[in-house]
Amino acid sequence: MTPNILFGVTDGVLLSFGCAALLILKHRADKLLGSAERLAAEYSFIWLLLLVAVTGLILYWSSGTGVASAALVIHLALVATFFIYMPNSKMAQGFFRLAA
Repeated sequence: MTPNILFGVTDGVLLSFGCAALLILKHRADKLLGSAERLAAEYSFIWLLLLVAVTGLILYWSSGTGVASAALVIHLALVATFFIYMPNSKMAQGFFRLAA
């Protein structure tokens, strides 16, 4: 097993658990602590990140089967959506910090 595969699978599993835990914590949190206008955007960002991680794992586990081509299309579409959505979210500050 190459380091790319080892780190990719490990990162995918940990990212999936982290996103699921964040969704649970966000659901339990006091609604008055955050902005009601941003709640849907925050949930959609977490769900999108979770779907990218899960489809990446599905793509790895389905390699060599007939499901792999459909999994690749879905995964790449979600990754493209993630990169289109990220500059329009709160995560845009990461790019600005990197540029500064």
